[in-house]
Amino acid sequence: MIKIPGYEISQRIHEGEHTLVYSGVRLSDNKQVILKILKGDNISAYQVAKFKREFYIIDNVLNGLSVECLEFRSAENLYIIITEMFGDTNLQSLIYDKPLPLKDIINLVLKILN
Repeated sequence: MIKIPGYEISQRIHEGEHTLVYSGVRLSDNKQVILKILKGDNISAYQVAKFKREFYIIDNVLNGLSVECLEFRSAENLYIIITEMFGDTNLQSLIYDKPLPLKDIINLVLKILN
């Protein structure tokens, strides 16, 4: 299992083509977190830029609407997005089970356009 200073990793949740997703705990305050890690030995600059864009969108556009983005880390060819744990439900289920009000959708679109 991967080791990340300041975090205790509990279990692997998902493995995609370019990412690994783990659940864990931030040791400083025992906050449950999700850690999304860009995987691979030869990560391209394009993959890193795309991963950083994903962090920016979560942190600046979706923050407060769905999930709180806590941190972006990079060290020794390891890139990690750390977000709060939002329960046992995946984000897709949250969106379909409880659609966003029109006001929030408009605010989201305006943030994306800016």
